[in-house]
Parts: sequence; C-alpha cells; structure tokens
Amino acid sequence: MSYPNEIKNLINRHYSLLRNEDVRIENERRAHVFENVAGYRELTAEQARISAQAARAALGGEPADTGKRAALADELKELGRKQKQLLKENNIPEDYLEPYYHCPLCKDTGFIAGKPCTCSWQLIISQLYRYSNLTSLDEQNFDKLDMSLYPANVKHEAGGWSVRDLMEQIVDVCKNYAESFSTENADSLLITGNTGTSKTFLSGCIAHRVMDRGYSVLYLSATDAFSTLRQSTWAFKDEDSEDEEIDRTNMLFDCDLLIIDDLGTEPATAHTASYFFRLINDRLVAKKSTILTSNYTPDLLRRTYTERVVDRITSAPYMHLCTTDGVDFNVRHALKNRS
Repeated sequence: MSYPNEIKNLINRHYSLLRNEDVRIENERRAHVFENVAGYRELTAEQARISAQAARAALGGEPADTGKRAALADELKELGRKQKQLLKENNIPEDYLEPYYHCPLCKDTGFIAGKPCTCSWQLIISQLYRYSNLTSLDEQNFDKLDMSLYPANVKHEAGGWSVRDLMEQIVDVCKNYAESFSTENADSLLITGNTGTSKTFLSGCIAHRVMDRGYSVLYLSATDAFSTLRQSTWAFKDEDSEDEEIDRTNMLFDCDLLIIDDLGTEPATAHTASYFFRLINDRLVAKKSTILTSNYTPDLLRRTYTERVVDRITSAPYMHLCTTDGVDFNVRHALKNRS
C-alpha cells in the first residue's frame, strides 16, 4: 500500500506521541513502586550490578567463566522472583513494570510487518478520505445505488438488454473490482458513456470501498490532473514549493488507485497526449491501478490522444465498461431528487 508523505508524517507524529506517553507511564509506575514498595529499589540496583557482571563474563568468553555466568544467571533469576513477590504482597500486578504500550500488537508503531495495525486503521482511513479529493463521498456508495432509477423497459440496440439489465452487470463488475482490489496487479477500468449515466458515481463507489480496505486513492478531474502534470513537467520547484503540491504530484504516479474523471474535458494543448502517455505508461510499469471515465468513445479517444495512448487504456490490464450503451438517463439528477 502506498500512502502520501502527508499521511505518513501524520501517522508517524501520532505514534511518536503515543510512544512518549508510554515512556511517561513507565517512569510514573517505576517511581510509584520505588516510593511505595520497601526494598524494591535495592533489588533493582542489585539486579543492575549483577547484570553488568554477567555482561563482562560473557564478553570474556573463557571456559572458566562458564560456571560464573551460570551462577550470575541464577542470582538474576532469584532477584526477579523476589521482585515479583514484593509486587504481589503490595497488590501490584507482576507485569506492572513491563514496557507499556497502548497497542501491544504493533508496540505503538502503527504497523505490523509493513501493514497497518488494527489500531491505526481508522486513523489511516480517515486521512485517506480527506486526501482523496473526493467530495460528497457518503453519497457515492454502492448501498445508495437504487437500480429502480434505471428504466427496465428501455432497450438498447444489440442483444435486447434493458438499461437496468446492463447497469446491473456493470455494477456487479464494479463491486467485484472494489472487493478484489489489490496492489499486486494493475487491474484498471475505462468507463465510457453519455453524460449522467453514473460513470463518476460508480468510480466514487469503488473509491469508497477501496479506501475502506486501507488503500490510497486520488481522485482528480481531467482538468486538474493535466494541470498538475503540466506544472510538474515545466514548473521550476524550489525549496519554497508547497509540500502538499509536491506530494499530490508524486501521488499521481504512486497512489494505489488513481481516478481521472471526465477525460476529454481538459483544455487541449500540444503536450496533452505526451502528458497522458507518460502518466498511464508509468503507472502500468509500476503495476498501479487507474480508473478513467469519459464521455468519449474509444474512437474519439484515439483521435484525441493518439493511437499508442489508447492502445494502453483499451487493452489488458484495462477493462472497458460502457454505461447504458448510449442511453442518456441522468441518474445523478434522479438521485439528488430522491435524497
């Protein structure tokens, strides 16, 4: 999973504060025991002295030191037994002076073997939502998708499928995509169709579920995406550049799932196709997933972005979904009226 530096830094600060709190609690507990449990401080001092002797004997490495090391180990064991006995006599748990962690699973690091611990999950997800650049995300949820909004009596030309039949299949594909999403492959989607046929809504539903599973998502309109690419290519970056702007540029290439909405609405320039090819190709090479939505047909995309670009986004690992196959039904407007 790839997280932007802004989120990594926030998580690191959060758990750094927790570890500082751990140390404070440990010191307070030790001070409490030393002050209230007679003889415990002296046992601890003796334990430290014998531990130092044992360390010196171990460094010596002489055969004659073997017996001495064993004797010192027995002494340390006995001191530990006496310490536990003193704690028990004073109604203090035996592990009271063990290292303290708010989360014993990750020891207050937030991660286990490079993966988020359960204790950091909600914090990470809340930050992923904030960072994703998606608005009204609560509305973009598979649970809120009402299939009755799609006409069952409107047929499209081939196959005799109704609009609802087709959309049910497309929604199933999108749900499966979100549930099986993984950084181990670059499975991507190209969603095309007329305005108002749920392309943005479906990509938002996928983003919602993918972020709930702890993956990083960045949503950008085509205009914002190409603007960011243009600035990253030509703009001079100095030490005063905004960290968030640099982070957003990096995440275009590094986030687990990139969503570019309304491809084809960005202002066209002489470099548009080259920007797009660089982004798509680099993410394919890095095995990063991308979702593209557009009102354009593949033929119109080809005329706009060149053959080699469209070859990348109309073949594996991309899957092409065409919403309602030309039926212009404004589901977004209907959803708004029914909310």
